[in-house]
Amino acid sequence: MEDVEKADSDYDFYGDMINNSKDDSVYDLLHSLNGEHVEGAVSAGRFITQKDKFPETVSIEQLLELIDNGIIELDDSLAESGFVHLNIVKLSKFPQHINSFVEVIDKSGNLFIEVVFRES
Repeated sequence: MEDVEKADSDYDFYGDMINNSKDDSVYDLLHSLNGEHVEGAVSAGRFITQKDKFPETVSIEQLLELIDNGIIELDDSLAESGFVHLNIVKLSKFPQHINSFVEVIDKSGNLFIEVVFRES
């Protein structure tokens, strides 16, 4: 996981999500998980999604930016296959595309936050 880009320690994920949100629904999304878990996932760069569930409403260019123009496969770490790492800073620019967050524990006991995108 050394290749995973982490956010700066002073990065305000919550603030960025709120500033980029079109409505107040972002508050429900942000408070759907334990705040300490989200903070830990932000600082460790552990936001993931299933690569076959990207929203159709996001352009290919936006998608490539979201995954830093490269896919980091996590199949060896997680019980399920098909997960990719997301850039946290860029993810916070797309709160309107996020349906929910789900906690996922890898085979070593590390906590990841799976981003479930809205259906298009």
